[in-house]
Amino acid sequence: MKIAHICPFFKPTICGVGQVVYELAKRQVRAGHEVHVFCADTDKKRRLKKKNLLVDGIFVHRIPYWFRVTALTYVWPEIFFKILGSDFSVIHTHSLNQPHTFLAGLAARIKKVPVVHTTHSPWIADKRNFLGNIFVWPMQNVFGRLALKWANKIIILSPYELQFIKKLSKKKNEIIPIPNGVSAEFFNSTGKNNMSKINSAAPRRTSPSIGFKKKYKINGKMVLFLARINKIKGPDILMAAAKKILAERNDVTFVFAGGDDGYQKELEILSGGDSNLKILGRLPREDVIAAYNAADIYVLPSKREGMPLTLFEAMAAGCPVIATPVNNVPYAMSEPENGFFVNYSDVAALKEKIIKLLSDRKLRNRISKANKNHAKKYDWDNIAGDIEFLYKQAIANKESQK
Repeated sequence: MKIAHICPFFKPTICGVGQVVYELAKRQVRAGHEVHVFCADTDKKRRLKKKNLLVDGIFVHRIPYWFRVTALTYVWPEIFFKILGSDFSVIHTHSLNQPHTFLAGLAARIKKVPVVHTTHSPWIADKRNFLGNIFVWPMQNVFGRLALKWANKIIILSPYELQFIKKLSKKKNEIIPIPNGVSAEFFNSTGKNNMSKINSAAPRRTSPSIGFKKKYKINGKMVLFLARINKIKGPDILMAAAKKILAERNDVTFVFAGGDDGYQKELEILSGGDSNLKILGRLPREDVIAAYNAADIYVLPSKREGMPLTLFEAMAAGCPVIATPVNNVPYAMSEPENGFFVNYSDVAALKEKIIKLLSDRKLRNRISKANKNHAKKYDWDNIAGDIEFLYKQAIANKESQK
């Protein structure tokens, strides 16, 4: 197949949707398909000069945007003509209520090419600017409806989205819940809780977790926040809870890692230079994996979420999780099997749950084992296979209509 993914942003831009597209696209290339990704030519801070490139066998096309509506919405009309002049087997659009989804869908309809659309839970937006507020109504109620009408298959991340999607689309039989996934590299083969079982007579080799702590001078237990460093992810909430905990004990280090999405400097100021509050910023891939393996607890205190990849990555590495029960998150984890839920901005409750896990090794070990097993359900290889099956169905249905 010749596959086109249409998404807001792609590497090197920090973007959960872009990471999902990358995980799918590289597996589709591996399966022998020709895969193209179309996105805006920005990293959300500046324009990217190189417009066409090859990333792990994926043909990436960055299209110049005309203007920005919000931090996550850019308008790049040229996508319509790119699809109109193409010969793709299937078009996979990403992120509902975005101009590129409507324009690519319209071009695909004219070309009579099947469309698969993944919504990526667009009904969770926070406060918008003036232009965004003007823009949102027609996108949700006119252009979004049309994009769903033209789509042959609609992928939602969890049943949470059904309450919204049913109001916009009558294609009940074509709406399929498929979650985001996790790569095999995040599964910790040695296990953070099995270090005591390593034979001391064996050749000494520093484990990734020990190496990570040594590299970043982390002492004691480790609580990890790893996500885009954006206030919407709640790093300030964890910082407040961390300070209260550190006022009572000094055997734990709180690590904040992830690409700066506009809040890192403020977070650094909040830390006050405390050596037990590490602001590491964006990490190389190998250090991301090592960070999960080194962590005793993973915390994601977000105000809102789609289907966070980091949640599955942390589980795969055996981290007990503390998260806010927002949007799709309760469909991805259960309490107390996988960790605990804490309402957004409830610093006292967050402190209580962190201390509970820090103080109970048996509880951490039990959740760690459960999370490793739970994460296996979200293997990207299986998810990519399910989506390829939808492509084939969409193509077959389109052929039968001719």
